[in-house]
This record gives sequence, structure tokens and C-alpha cells, in this order.
Amino acid sequence: AEHAPGSPIASQVDQCLEPPLDGESIERALDGLPHLPLTPPTMEPAPTESMSPHAIGDADLLEAVLQDTGQLIALAVQAIEQRTKIKGITFTAGGAGGPHATPVRRGLATWGCLEGGPVESLEVWAGWLAKWIALTEMVNSLQEEANRDYLTGTWNRRSFEQYTAAAIIEAHSQRQELTLFVFDIDGFKQFNDRFGHEAGDTILIALVRLLGS
Repeated sequence: AEHAPGSPIASQVDQCLEPPLDGESIERALDGLPHLPLTPPTMEPAPTESMSPHAIGDADLLEAVLQDTGQLIALAVQAIEQRTKIKGITFTAGGAGGPHATPVRRGLATWGCLEGGPVESLEVWAGWLAKWIALTEMVNSLQEEANRDYLTGTWNRRSFEQYTAAAIIEAHSQRQELTLFVFDIDGFKQFNDRFGHEAGDTILIALVRLLGS
């Protein structure tokens, strides 16, 4: 604490922290986050019945799609309740549901059903929810295709570079060693030239399965 950040030891350590310090400041430093000055604690107002809940908007739903938090349907149902003023709406995954259920479908795909309100009131919202679910599946599919090799299904170079960069940062912050294995397939080019690329693809697929086992 008596050494200022400009002292000779600054080049030998990750961070020099100036007092006053608390546990949160030290944890942030260990995680590589900037130091925050201590501020007196503030009292949060107690929730009251007059405080209205956060209105779920399209931005919230889009964020759930992009972050793939698994909360899209729950947020969407909450948004439907807020906009229709109908309480107790539920989504059941699976088939079309019972006689009072409203199927959530788009084209030939059915993801489940909405219940808890008049069918005629939920039909439009069931179609609205189906579009959000379809968008989520499309985004997830595009992300999967962008990060995996289409032939073998293994992670591609883009994923390797992202994962490796994150792993190096994590290993550095945790003071852990990081091991990277690099290997080659002996004679693979000659095998391709002699038997063709389809045969070479078979070797790659078998190799990925072997490593996965």
C-alpha cells in the first residue's frame, strides 16, 4: 500500500492499488478489471405496489435471442400478459395442446401452445411468438454453421482463435499453464492425390470421431 503506482515495483506486478481498499476492489484487480473508488453505501428504495414492472419490449426479446439465454419464451409470455392485460398465460412445449389451447406454429412447425386466455385473443399472439421462436432457431443455426466445419462437425478456425484467445486470458488471470497439442496426419496429401478427396474426407471424419471418443 505504501508503494505508489509510479514506483519501481510497478513494472514487476500486474496492478498497484491505492488505498483505501476493500474485498471487492481486490477481486476486481485479480479479475483484471479497473479499480473503482470506494463510495458510501446507498439505500435502495423498498419496492411498493405502485411501482410498475418493467415493460418487456422488442429490444428485450432481441437481446434474449442474440445472447441465447434461454429466456425468450418466458419474456415473450410476460410481454403478452402486459399487452393483453390477461394474467396467468402459460406456454406448454410440445404438441397443439387441448381444446382451449392456442397452437404456437409457423408453417409446418409447431413448438407448443398458449393457454390461460380466450382463444380468439391469443391467436394473434401465438403467431407473434412463433416468429420469435423461428428467429431464435435461425440465429442459433447460423451461429452453429459459422463456427463448425460442415464436413466433420468439429469447431473451425474461427472458433479455435476465439477460444484460444479467451483461454490464454483465463490462464493468465488464474496463473495456470495452458497446453496446446498440434499434430499432423502423416502422408495425408499423398493419400488425397492417390485416392481422391472423397477418400481424404473419410479420413478426416474418422479422425474427428476418434478424437471425440
